[in-house]
Amino acid sequence: MNRVSAKSVLLIFLLATASTAAFADHWFIENTSLTNAHKLFLEGDSTKGFQSLIEVWQQLPSSSKQVHLDKLINSVIEVDCGRSLTQMAMPEWLDGVTIERQNIQSPGRLSHKLIVKVNTTLELTKISFIRWPDHEVISESSPVKSDGSESQFQFSATTENLNTRAKSGLYKVVIAAGSDVEWESWVILAEPQNKEMIRWSSKQGWRTYKTGLLNEYCPLPTLNINLFTNKDSTFHQVWSKQFEGEYPNQLPKIDLLDDRYVLAISLKHRRWQGSIMIFDTQTITKTIDLNSELFSD
Repeated sequence: MNRVSAKSVLLIFLLATASTAAFADHWFIENTSLTNAHKLFLEGDSTKGFQSLIEVWQQLPSSSKQVHLDKLINSVIEVDCGRSLTQMAMPEWLDGVTIERQNIQSPGRLSHKLIVKVNTTLELTKISFIRWPDHEVISESSPVKSDGSESQFQFSATTENLNTRAKSGLYKVVIAAGSDVEWESWVILAEPQNKEMIRWSSKQGWRTYKTGLLNEYCPLPTLNINLFTNKDSTFHQVWSKQFEGEYPNQLPKIDLLDDRYVLAISLKHRRWQGSIMIFDTQTITKTIDLNSELFSD
């Protein structure tokens, strides 16, 4: 899909909903946050349109209107993968914010995670992720610090084993480094529209399959293969490799001892909300007995 056709898709959606919505008779007469969002997106002003969407979500819309908002934001993302949704700049001490929703499928179990990662030059004292109006999905006063240099750090906060994926809607991410240094931003999460999925095809292999055309303005999904040992109920990663396009469908040859491992295959889709990066990740896992017969040529 080229840029012209991507904008055409958005235009068709906006005009179609204008003619079918319950308030269609007064579509361009009523002055509501929702109609204003449609007008602004039609005019190509994604930043102001996004602000109007925030106002709509703040009004706690009905379930049917939430479905409409979800389709609208996904249509807008088709134009440039969400880069133009907001022009809000990050402070100098923030080098990047990533929000990741993980769907984890293991034999007989389905679980979900939400992870907020922050690259920063300061020691963080808080990471919060709050669903409007006041539901704290994450409220971590001691975020996990990853290895980094003397001037660059990565902190993360994670929810473990959620029963459902973080729902579509309005959220606020809050990042603090002490009592006087804080940054926050609105985030709208939409139902993922991933066009590529993974599933097991055999005891040793998996398959990647497409359900539609990928958005050419988004990076290709990345496939991650990870092997873990499980010692004393603790998982330790022993091998990992990432692929972008030309995905394998079984393990390459690996120099590891024959043993029992947990194999995790993840397919990660990426988009933006201005300077914030949003990932939706599908992970499938199983336990395997590693031996030379598993290896591809």
